Parts: sequence; C-alpha cells; structure tokens
Amino acid sequence: MGVNRLMKVIHQGVITCLIITVCACVAFLQQPSIGSSVAVQTTEPQIKWFDDFLGTNLHPGYAVSVGGSGSVKMSSSPSIGGVVALSTSSSESGVARLRFGEDPGTGAFDVRNFSAAKNMTYKARVFLNTNTNLQATVGLIGLNDPEHVIAAIYNAEPGNTSANWAFEVINGNNRMATTTQFQHAPDTWFTVKIVTEWGDTPSARIYINDENAPLATVTGDYVPGTGLCPEFQIWNKQVASGLSQASLYVDYLSVTQDR
Repeated sequence: MGVNRLMKVIHQGVITCLIITVCACVAFLQQPSIGSSVAVQTTEPQIKWFDDFLGTNLHPGYAVSVGGSGSVKMSSSPSIGGVVALSTSSSESGVARLRFGEDPGTGAFDVRNFSAAKNMTYKARVFLNTNTNLQATVGLIGLNDPEHVIAAIYNAEPGNTSANWAFEVINGNNRMATTTQFQHAPDTWFTVKIVTEWGDTPSARIYINDENAPLATVTGDYVPGTGLCPEFQIWNKQVASGLSQASLYVDYLSVTQDR
C-alpha cells in the first residue's frame, strides 16, 4: 500500500510538471515581440431593464404622477402574474402617468437611463379598456417634456371611433407624427416595440404585436439622441354624459441597449 501511494504521488507530480511546462511554453509563444502591439477586444454587456410587475409594490425607480381622478397601482392580472394599472374615473377629469426614471424639467430627479443613440429596443405589453374617448402614451420621453419623445400615442376625441395609434418622434423643433394604421381592440393585449439604430442617419421604428415589418419609421434629425425614460400615461375625456372612464394596464416593460 505504501509503494502504491508513493507511485501515485510520483505520477501526479510528473503530470503537474508537464502541465506547468506546457502552459509556460504556450504563454511564451503568445508574448508579443518587442515593438509590436496586441489589440484586446472586449464586449461590454448590454444595459437591460425588465419588469414583470409582480408583487404588491412598484419598484422605487418609478416616478408616479396623477391628477384629478388619476390613479396608478399594482393590480391583479387576468392571468397568473401581475400588472400595473393606470386609470381614471368618470367622476372627474384625470391623468395617470408612470415613468421609469424622471425628467428634471417636470420632476425632482434627472434619471434618463436610455438613449436612441445606443441602439435601443423598447417593448411593452399593454391593453386598454376602451378605444374611444381617451388619450394614451406608450413609449419614451426625454428632457423638457415634450421636447424629446419616441412613443406610440393614441388620441380618440369624443365621438371618434376610428382613431389609430401614431408614432410620435420629437427632437427639439424637429417633430413628426406618423400613423401606424393600428387601432387596438378593447381589453385585448398587444405589444409595442420601438427599435432605434444610430449612424449617419439615425432611425426609429415601431412594431405592433411583433410583426416582421415596422408600421412606421422615422429617420434623421427627428430622432433624439438625448437621454430618455420609459413612460405610460392615460387621460380621460369630456363626453356628453359627463366624463369617460379610461384605463391602461401594463403586463411588462423591457428595454435593452448598448452600453
């Protein structure tokens, strides 16, 4: 037994020496010659935010703003999971707004974590209780609202039953709103995806329900390169019988971009 253990130790020692020798040789061969330079390429991880709105409280990174009958709260989901509900009541006019981060022009903090210049992909899954007598925003907002915007905007004035979502892109005085020809069905989930690509000609594209082709594309100086924060917002409208009741439910929010 003593001889066997000794032989085992000798064998392990020989193997260890061989490994060290081989590694040293490889390291020597990889050393750059005098006067040469080696470019080291690293891939930094993307910046990512995903919120499934689970639990009973909003993440403290969100800024809530309400007026009149507006309300923002965590709510039970029609399926397993959770949602955040933005709503107004028919008792009085109201607005409900939720931002991940805040714009110093309208809030206490400068938290604009995302940028179209970083090749951003924004996606949210939402539904609204109606498609008449309301206004809603699903997208991103920047400094000095509304001077920097990339968002889907829905505005159905009283009596309008054929409103469509518009893709609004604003960069200071450069403003463009393009119709998507999409009208949501009440109480039906749909996804809004916004993709930006930066370069000599910046672009912003909007997709609904993961369609292969964008429903609208905006390029050039209209696309803001400043910091942005995700925003959800809803207003009710004055109607003949009083005020409408409007609600916007958000199932999840996802944003990724280059670092």
